Amino acid sequence: MKKITFLFLLASLISFSQEQFTYGGNGLNKMFVVNKTENLTQQQLFDKTMTWIKGNNKHSDIAMTKKVEGNNKITFTGFKKNYIHFSAIGNQMYFNVRYTIAVAFKDGRYKFEVIKIEKKSQGHNQKGRDWSNIPLNNGSKLYGKNGKLTPLGKEQTVKVPKLLNELNEGLLNHVKSVAKTADNGDW
Repeated sequence: MKKITFLFLLASLISFSQEQFTYGGNGLNKMFVVNKTENLTQQQLFDKTMTWIKGNNKHSDIAMTKKVEGNNKITFTGFKKNYIHFSAIGNQMYFNVRYTIAVAFKDGRYKFEVIKIEKKSQGHNQKGRDWSNIPLNNGSKLYGKNGKLTPLGKEQTVKVPKLLNELNEGLLNHVKSVAKTADNGDW
């Protein structure tokens, strides 16, 4: 009986971890996650996502950048000030992060897709110091010549998936909480 419980727990953890973003030497482990939202139509998911974006716009720097006709896709951009930070040669380095996410809707599910993540170093007012892409398909720049993660690489492997997973989880929790309050039985 204990073996069956352990196997069930292990299978649950594995299936849960498959829906999480990770970031490493090969870049992001996946470019999108599909979230199931039983009992919600495409239009309801679209409306609830619009509400979530508008609610987050008041408290953070998330803004809708594009809405596709037919209410089946929304693209939004967000900003995190000094989100990535680390010490290098006794100096503190800070990077702002800007991200673009697309959310596509079908009845009972939505796709949370990473379009772009960029960083910009703080404290550099020199020309040419602008936003640079964080490579999503290749994380080789995270590693130094010795094959070990650089200080920036260590920080990015933690902060990039944390950001994406928190955004995805925040949207999913919002949609599911609204779905629970909308379900009034037979009334």
